[in-house]
Amino acid sequence: MVITYNGDNYFKIQSGNFTVLIDPGDRRSFRGANAVLSTLKPAEAVPDEGETFFVDNQGEYEVGDLALKGISLGYEGGAERTAYRFELEGIKVLVLGHLVKEPAAETQEYFHGADVVIAPAGGKPYLSETLVGKIVRQIEPALIIPTLFNPPAGGLKNFLREFNKSECVPEEKLVLKAKDLKAGAMEVRCLK
Repeated sequence: MVITYNGDNYFKIQSGNFTVLIDPGDRRSFRGANAVLSTLKPAEAVPDEGETFFVDNQGEYEVGDLALKGISLGYEGGAERTAYRFELEGIKVLVLGHLVKEPAAETQEYFHGADVVIAPAGGKPYLSETLVGKIVRQIEPALIIPTLFNPPAGGLKNFLREFNKSECVPEEKLVLKAKDLKAGAMEVRCLK
């Protein structure tokens, strides 16, 4: 699995010839994607009908060999927020998206068992770094990928402190194999 970052909360996750996009900023990005997941509804960019499989709310979906679950995080500021959990190459990925308030305990039960968690890490306007840290520590993933933070305004300092880290060197892409992930390691890896 290869994960690349394209700014804001836009990630591209590739597994062989299968591509999942998370929160792409424009329709040009959809070319070649098998699935597009939007964590915020209404979405900024929506594909033309038939172009690609598009998900923007809760429910269980299948696209080829990909089974995914959309988990409602409720409405805030007139927008529905959705977290997604899916598995590719034996790696369970959880995308917390535009999380602004702590989800109910029964919602958080769906988060457990994730190997990789993509989490908002910049505080306001999203959930505080302390509460995101608490949620992620309960999940105990192998890998944490921070998103939705503002580098000039303190960046990741507070988020990293939640995991007893002082820095996170940004990488161009992450290449992951299930056998290399250590459950509970909670390694923080940054993408640029």
